[in-house]
Amino acid sequence: VRFARFFNNSPLAIATLGRDGTVLSSNARFASLLPAGAGPALRLPALIAQADQPKVEAALAEALSGRSEILPVDAALTLDGQRSARVIFVPAEASQNGEGEAVLAYFIETTEEKKLQEQFFQSMKMNAIGQLAGGVAHDFNNHLQAILGFADLLIGNYRATDPRHQDVMQIKYSANRAKAL
Repeated sequence: VRFARFFNNSPLAIATLGRDGTVLSSNARFASLLPAGAGPALRLPALIAQADQPKVEAALAEALSGRSEILPVDAALTLDGQRSARVIFVPAEASQNGEGEAVLAYFIETTEEKKLQEQFFQSMKMNAIGQLAGGVAHDFNNHLQAILGFADLLIGNYRATDPRHQDVMQIKYSANRAKAL
């Protein structure tokens, strides 16, 4: 009774799998990961998005071979395409006739973690773009300052009646407009 309460109230989704990857038993948390209408002979890879199925199948094969140190696998779930989980496989003790539970599968839902990670990456990209834009604006302003300084020097060399004076004034006017921009 105590173990059943622990098993069913675990925050981890837990399932026992047969040698063919069929789910033999699971807790309530695991049931929440199942797509609507999932039948009793559900194979675990049916829960995994197609792109992630090969790495889940490979980890499951390692567990079936009895290997104990299997790296967790991050995979998208097929439930709605928006959820993801980290799957950990552990070989179960083999029965005498080779039937029954072969692998224990633990699922840790990582959907919120993935969303936060994506938000963080988006924030980092926006920060980098902001720094780039600020640097470009600073460099552009430095060049405009040089243009304005040389224009001021040239204005002193020409009288207001000289046609070149008007050209220098136009340079200064355009540089000031660019600076305001």
